[in-house]
Amino acid sequence: MGSVVINTSGSNGNLILEVMIPSYTFEEIAIDSKNANIDVTDTVNAESINIDSKNGNVDVSATFQHLSINNKNGNIDVDSTARSDVKLDITSKNGNIDVSVDNIGNSKVFVENKNGICKNRPRLKGKYTAYGSIISENGNLRFK
Repeated sequence: MGSVVINTSGSNGNLILEVMIPSYTFEEIAIDSKNANIDVTDTVNAESINIDSKNGNVDVSATFQHLSINNKNGNIDVDSTARSDVKLDITSKNGNIDVSVDNIGNSKVFVENKNGICKNRPRLKGKYTAYGSIISENGNLRFK
């Protein structure tokens, strides 16, 4: 117990899969999607969230210690509040990345953008440390 794995592969975008996760701190939540938008809401609490998406937007407002997102085509939006030190491993090939993690007092996050506007201005008003990397190849990147 402690892990949730979700695999989706819709062909025409009409499939809607809604998974309700009980109030519980999971060790890991893993989501693998080929063609779907992914929304991990603020009611979700996990030590590690791993998302691999080929086509679709990814929105995360959950509580986590480690967040890994690899998205090929689609925007990534993370809006969360740290309850401990957090590790971010976020990459996008084609799409904008917008990351906001409140309660961070120290940032050791490597931010890189190849083609697009890059803003690396995390709000350092908290007691936890964020580390890891946020990398975008084609799209705008904001770490605020």
